[in-house]
Amino acid sequence: MRIVPYIFFVCTQSVAALFRTNIVGAAYPDGGFPFGWWGIASQKTASCNGGGREKDLCIDFGSSGAKFMDCTKPEAIKKWNEKFYDGAGAFERMTGSGTLETDFQNYIARNLGKGEKNLGGYKLKKCGGTAGNRFKRLQQNDATGWKRFNNLLQKYCLDKGDCKTFAGTEEANMEWKLSGKADIFVGIGGASMQLRVPKNKDCPSLDGNFDGGVGAMETEHYCKKTEGGQLWSFLADGTRKDDSLHIVGGMDEVVKKIYKKTKSKLGELGGATPGSVAWMSACTALTVLSDPMWKAMLNEMYPTNTCTEIVGAGKRIVLLSGAERGRKEFVKKSKQTLHAASLVDSRQTLFHFLNLTEGRQDGMADKVFEQCKKAGLQYKFDPNTQKQSETDFYTKFKFDGSVNSGFLCMSNIFHYAWITSFAGYTTAQSDLKCKENINKILGGATIDGDWMTGALMEE
Repeated sequence: MRIVPYIFFVCTQSVAALFRTNIVGAAYPDGGFPFGWWGIASQKTASCNGGGREKDLCIDFGSSGAKFMDCTKPEAIKKWNEKFYDGAGAFERMTGSGTLETDFQNYIARNLGKGEKNLGGYKLKKCGGTAGNRFKRLQQNDATGWKRFNNLLQKYCLDKGDCKTFAGTEEANMEWKLSGKADIFVGIGGASMQLRVPKNKDCPSLDGNFDGGVGAMETEHYCKKTEGGQLWSFLADGTRKDDSLHIVGGMDEVVKKIYKKTKSKLGELGGATPGSVAWMSACTALTVLSDPMWKAMLNEMYPTNTCTEIVGAGKRIVLLSGAERGRKEFVKKSKQTLHAASLVDSRQTLFHFLNLTEGRQDGMADKVFEQCKKAGLQYKFDPNTQKQSETDFYTKFKFDGSVNSGFLCMSNIFHYAWITSFAGYTTAQSDLKCKENINKILGGATIDGDWMTGALMEE
C-alpha cells in the first residue's frame, strides 16, 4: 500500500497534467487545489524555468480577450501572437469556463518563446481588466474570475498574480498620460471611451446616469477632477434593453446600442430620403444626445449651450484608438477612403472615419450618409451578406473574414455624433465657431497606443 504515494508523485509531467486537468481541475474550478503549490496539483515546482526572471510580463485583459506581452522594454513591447480567450465577452467566458486550465496550457504552449515551458522567466509588471470587466452583469463574478486567473498565473510559475479590474477614471488617467497630458484627449476601446474636459472644476453628480459593475459603480468612476481638468470614462453596454443609459463607449458595444436606436432611420435610406445633414442630426439626437451622462459632460464643456472655442492657441487635442496608424496608412496609400479590408480591430474605425471624411468638417454628413446607404443596399442585394441576420450585419465587426459595411455604418454614425456634439455643433448651434471646433478635433494629433502604454510610462 505504501508504494502508491511514490508512484503518484513521480508521474511524468504530461500524465500529471492530464490527470490534473481532467480530475482535479474539474473538481476545483476556482483554482483551489488540494495539494497546494507542489506535487501533481501544480506546475509551481523546481521545474519552473527562468529562475532569474529577467523579462517583464504585462497583461491587458480587455473586452475582447487577454493580451499578453513582453514589456521588458516599454518602448518596444512585444505582443504575443494571439489573445487568451479571444473574442467578445472574454472575461465572462473565462470566469465560467470548465476547461480553463487546459485552455491556458494550450495558449502558453502556442505563444511562449523557444525553450520556454512556463512563465518562470517572467515577473509580472502590469495586469488588469478595463471596460469589458466593468459591466453590471459581471459584478458578482469579478472576485471569482480574478481569483481563478491570478491562481492560474502563479500556478504556471509567474512570480505573482495581482490582476484586478480598473475603474473607468483609472483607465482614463493612464490614457491621458499616454497623450502627454494633452488639454483634450479621446481614446476609444472595445467597450469604453475616455476623454478629458479642460475645465478646472468639480465633476457634476451623475447619480441615475449609470448602472455598472465593479469600477463603474460611483460618480468618481466616470468623472474625476485631476490636475486642472476632468477625466471622463463612458461605458457602453449593448446587452441592455433599449434605454438611454450606457450608449456612449467603445465600438463593440456602442454599435449595438446605436443599431437599436437608429433602426427606424435606416428604413429611410431606401427611397425618398431627408437630406444628409438632417438625417445625421436625427441619428445624433437618438444616440449620443440621448445618453444622460454624455449630456452632463457636454454641459461641462458648454455651460451656456453655445459654441465656444474648444481649445485655444498652443493647446493640444490628441486622438488615440488607432488614429495614428490610420494617418500613416492614408498617406501611404493616398486613398480617399482606407479600404475596410485594412481594418483588423473595431477600435480602428476612428481612423477609417478620419479617412472617409478626409479630416474635414465640410461634406462629413454626406459621406457618412452615402456609406450607410450603400451598406443597406449591400445587405438587401448581396446573397453572401444575407447569410447573416440584419442585426449581425450591423453589429458584428466581421463576417467570413470581411468587415461588415453595416458595422462601419453604425461606427461612422457614432463618430459623427460624438465629434459634432463634442464640438458644440447641433442644428440650433451650427455657426462658424462650431465648425472650427469640429475641424480641430478631426485634425488633432494622433498617438499610437492604449492604457497599457500609458501605464508603463508611470513606472
